[in-house]
Amino acid sequence: MEIETMTSPFHAHVGAALDGLRGIALADLEPGALVLALRVLGDALRLGVDVPTPALRAAEGLPDAAFRAAFRALVEETATWTLPVEPGPDEDDPTYHWAIRRRDEAESVVVAARRILVPRGTLLDELEEARAFDGVVASRDFTCGGRRGRADAERALRERIVLATPGSWVEQLSEVERGREAAGAATDGAAGKALPATAPSDESVDAYITSGVLVVWVEGAARRSPAFAEELEAMIDAGIACHATVGLTARRWRRARKGLAEPARSLSRADSGRGERAPIRFAAVPPVRLAAADTDDAILAPQRIMELGTLYPLDVVARLMVSAETSTLRVSPALGLTLRRVQLGSAVALAADTEGFWRVTAPNTGEPLDLRVEAADGRVFEESVALEPVEAP
Repeated sequence: MEIETMTSPFHAHVGAALDGLRGIALADLEPGALVLALRVLGDALRLGVDVPTPALRAAEGLPDAAFRAAFRALVEETATWTLPVEPGPDEDDPTYHWAIRRRDEAESVVVAARRILVPRGTLLDELEEARAFDGVVASRDFTCGGRRGRADAERALRERIVLATPGSWVEQLSEVERGREAAGAATDGAAGKALPATAPSDESVDAYITSGVLVVWVEGAARRSPAFAEELEAMIDAGIACHATVGLTARRWRRARKGLAEPARSLSRADSGRGERAPIRFAAVPPVRLAAADTDDAILAPQRIMELGTLYPLDVVARLMVSAETSTLRVSPALGLTLRRVQLGSAVALAADTEGFWRVTAPNTGEPLDLRVEAADGRVFEESVALEPVEAP
């Protein structure tokens, strides 16, 4: 199977951590060590990385008592988090950054515990220790007296920013207008004027391109800064050119920008009837490689996996699994989001499968495929994708 290269260093980090769990008897770990193992599993689940079956089975075999002990250890560890009460204008406060990262690591423990306990009929809030952790977290002021907001937390996460998907704990933080502290010191009569927003970090831009997260921040920065927009477009172009992972959200932005920057082109017949918006094109269809003539080997039909990332503004993560003959769309909704319908081409899925994924398979005809995801609350994501042959090496 041929898989798109993941460009985020955090993907490699999580993969290496999962390898480190091989052969470890999770049931024999001390509570603090079990917290670390659950964090690795939770990171992988949040990232959409496949967890090796042995590691998942070992976690599923843990008794409720093990999770109780892990959350007791997590409550004790949470007491060591130190947040600045009145941080100054320095946005690189190491104390704040450390606490934010620890909070996000704890979120992965929660995700892993929920993934294992819910299928066996145990809700996380049924565990007294998990409720205690929720209470401790609720008592911590991650806004530092209203001086730090969502953008600050996203910057503090650094490479973990790829986990800040819509609906995450970071998304629940409010934004903070910059310049409130500086307003009183203004000498030009512009008191109250907000300072320029900080440009997204390299890690944030990478997360946007590969995973479709931080859309408001990154695309907002591109609207404010033509120089940043040019740089972002160049990075997306480079990713597409080298067949790296470039999600659907970044490709949509690129199409809109090129539509504004370039003369309108006449649409092909395949694009007609779709308004003035051309489909988003993926070099995705692998060639059928015939077996050697002097052997009895069957025809090889390779498959290519295209990570589409988050389908903003819906809190769902999607991927396309493309063979020479068919394409399968797999959609994974976030916990608490109810979907009503998923469509690819003329094929439709009206319910999730036993694994909780929404899958739909359509034939590759050479024509663009309509991709549509409908949530039960009425929100819709729709796009048209054109799957083209992969260039020969």
